[in-house]
Amino acid sequence: MDAYKTKGPDEAVKTWIKGSPVEGSKEALSQSNNLRQIQDFYGSYQSFDLISMRELSPSVRIYYLAMNFDKGPLFAKFILYRAEQGWILTSFLFNTSDTAILPTPSTK
Repeated sequence: MDAYKTKGPDEAVKTWIKGSPVEGSKEALSQSNNLRQIQDFYGSYQSFDLISMRELSPSVRIYYLAMNFDKGPLFAKFILYRAEQGWILTSFLFNTSDTAILPTPSTK
């Protein structure tokens, strides 16, 4: 998130996907456009809050974040995988709707 705050969407996405299977993909790089559009509506990025982290296995983690902007939150989901070289980002998704990103609470 420091890369996003200091260098903006393009450099942040490049930093996040470095060494991952999605590095260089058009889909991953298009996420920087999504972040720029959010900034147009919500203002400047301020900070983030970790909503939750799920460890699915010793090699797979999912992080759910609220990215705080001047005028509202952006919800994010990052899937990380423990590769030989360390943790890499294999997938990420952003949406202004929490229900599109956050897992549905189980009702038991």
